[in-house]
Amino acid sequence: MKRNSSIDLMKSSAIFFVISVHFLLNSGFYDMTIHSTLGIFWIGIRTILITCVPLFLVATGFLMNRKELSAQYVLGIVPVIISYIGISLLVWGVLSLVGKGSDFSTVINGIFDYSTDSYSWYVEMYLGLYLFIPLLNIIWNYKKEIKNYHLYIVFIASLLTFLPSLLNSFGKVIPDYWQICYPVSYYFIGAYLYTYQNEIKKISIGKVVTAFLSALTIFTLTDTFASWNQEFQWLDHNDYFGYQTAIMTVLVIAILWRIPIPKWSVRLLKALSTATLTIYLISDLTDQFVYGFFKHEIPNLSQRVIAGPIIIPVAFTSAALLGIFVGKVLNFPFKRKKERKIKTMIISTMVDVYVVYYPIILSFIWASGAFLSRWKERDKKAIDETKEFEKISIVISAYNEEETIEEVLLSLRNLNYPSLEIFIVDDKSSDRTLEKLYEVKKSFDDSEALTILEQKENKGKATALNVALQQVTSKYMLVIDADSYLSKDALSYLLGELTSSSDIGAVTGRPIVRNRTTLLGKLQTLEYLSVIDAIKRAQSLFLGAIMTVSGVIVMYRVEALKEIGGFNTEVMTEDIDVTWRLHRN
Repeated sequence: MKRNSSIDLMKSSAIFFVISVHFLLNSGFYDMTIHSTLGIFWIGIRTILITCVPLFLVATGFLMNRKELSAQYVLGIVPVIISYIGISLLVWGVLSLVGKGSDFSTVINGIFDYSTDSYSWYVEMYLGLYLFIPLLNIIWNYKKEIKNYHLYIVFIASLLTFLPSLLNSFGKVIPDYWQICYPVSYYFIGAYLYTYQNEIKKISIGKVVTAFLSALTIFTLTDTFASWNQEFQWLDHNDYFGYQTAIMTVLVIAILWRIPIPKWSVRLLKALSTATLTIYLISDLTDQFVYGFFKHEIPNLSQRVIAGPIIIPVAFTSAALLGIFVGKVLNFPFKRKKERKIKTMIISTMVDVYVVYYPIILSFIWASGAFLSRWKERDKKAIDETKEFEKISIVISAYNEEETIEEVLLSLRNLNYPSLEIFIVDDKSSDRTLEKLYEVKKSFDDSEALTILEQKENKGKATALNVALQQVTSKYMLVIDADSYLSKDALSYLLGELTSSSDIGAVTGRPIVRNRTTLLGKLQTLEYLSVIDAIKRAQSLFLGAIMTVSGVIVMYRVEALKEIGGFNTEVMTEDIDVTWRLHRN
């Protein structure tokens, strides 16, 4: 059968919905009292997201309603079992490395009772459904020439599984014994959608959207009313076998079918669709790390729920990247011979990860990290005036900076910090930089606060900084470029971070381009704010450290700087080099 991109979109949406539903489970939403707009909002979102498992089951019915019983078909379950066992052991192994794993005997027992991977209940259900599918297809195709035969099958399946949650709301009216068989009902709905897809697609998009919004509004209000002033009530009608979920599933599919698929997304959707099982199973591992981190960083439940639009993409992209990679590895033995060349597989995987997934995933991580970092620091104070001020040494290396150096030095006098010493090293400038330095020094009230150091020959910024390093008398040294201006409270912010832990060797500032009148200046501003600043904030939040300081403004712990031998004069980028050596030390 020709690949159907709309089905890929359906399965990709389903796996995103699954990870999103995990947010409600792991963030603490189900422990939150529903009494505000925030609670109502997430009840509405849940009404859509809970269609995740039904979407998978409907897709299964759509794709497999023509399968017949054969030895080859039965053996087709093996890759699923291999993926399940392999990922369960992987999850256990990684958790064991961080001290959270169970003993091995518990793990083996957990594989057989589907508990080693806490999300593997779906595998237990799917194994039985898979083996039943050829028999279900016999039922589906037995009397298909009879008018309304397929409609009768879907109606009876719905009557037994979905309608009890509606008709039995105020007392038992019809049998509800068969509700647990909802996977079969969704399978038949998928088969029906495949068989009559042309007729279904003729329904106008206006009617579909109207029905979707109406159902969403009614179901959200119904669940809000049932849960008001208490924790969310997970009842039959909003469970997988509930009538609400069944109706929303059909409407979501009807909308997804009408979404045009851009060519650029076909490959990504195919990769996600193919790896949905491994992404789903591996999310047990990624969720533990992601939500462990966010619960620590955002202990307040309401604030954590508010941060859902940031947390969900982080959880999804981490599970997707790892799940796709693990899926390729586990499914490698089942590839056709011409596809089993290791070199081809490695190259293909590297290209896929680097070209397609890496930019998307990293952009989510950087953007979410920057947002959370700013949010976390929103109440941070510039300075604690009850503490004694530590002396700070400001060091500037200048080479041919006659146009800016005077203004920069004079701006340092306006800093909101009382205990300073300033060292400026003239790196054998060939213009009037040195002359201007001595002119500016006369204007300083305390001539000792500004020390001018002259290089006899031009040796570069690293050498100039090393010369100043030997002269500083404070514990902390701020290095800025000779054309940079500091905000008034910059020193207290930087010092506050640097002294917050003895493990921190350096902190960097946030450079902003001052001359933004030219196109180049505007592009540089955009680069700093949307790329460099965002990446550094995300690194600091998620990793606890940044990969490199910005040489334009960085404060060092002098002791740490001297321990690594100062600045390396053999490299062009002294800021990157000194960061890595500080990390190693």
